[in-house]
Amino acid sequence: MQLTPVHSAGGFTGAMMPLVGFVIIAPDLMFDSTRFVRLHDQIMRKVMRAVLYLHHEKTLPKHFQAGADKKYGYQKRREKYLQIKMNSVRHNVDLVRKGKTRASMLNRVPPVQISGKGSHILTGRMRYRFPFPVSHDAKDPRYVTMAKMGKEIGSWTIDEQKEAVEKFAELYTADLKFELASRPRWRKEMEKLGGS
Repeated sequence: MQLTPVHSAGGFTGAMMPLVGFVIIAPDLMFDSTRFVRLHDQIMRKVMRAVLYLHHEKTLPKHFQAGADKKYGYQKRREKYLQIKMNSVRHNVDLVRKGKTRASMLNRVPPVQISGKGSHILTGRMRYRFPFPVSHDAKDPRYVTMAKMGKEIGSWTIDEQKEAVEKFAELYTADLKFELASRPRWRKEMEKLGGS
């Protein structure tokens, strides 16, 4: 699954989480409890934020390295453009010319926008912006437009998606156990049913 960031004036809003689904096993009395549902939502939001920050720190830099074009499926650049770029900056790393975009996106942690409810559908986005005015995209499909570059920056490999899902589950489980430690009645009910 490849995520498609939404292009906007001056940048793009990266939809940086793969679609994630979880089965939470808990006693009915807990799901009937507004206190538990509220706790569940709080943990989901906290974990979503943490996984997005991890993505920014560990995965996003890989998009600006040599070889990222093959790893993430970037659109092939035209030979004429590659030659001009090589002559002017002495490299052909996609998404990098002088490094202004890379530095702007990696050196500043963007705000995280979370919407929805953990008990239904929760979405998380990190809002990145190109550090220069963005003109209208060319209609010629041979050209790599700003919208296409935004899509490239926001793409995930299958392995990165799996790692994010595993990290999400790991952090959620750890946080829930920590919270239940101060709620012995709920913890006992979960232990009876073989939960955490």
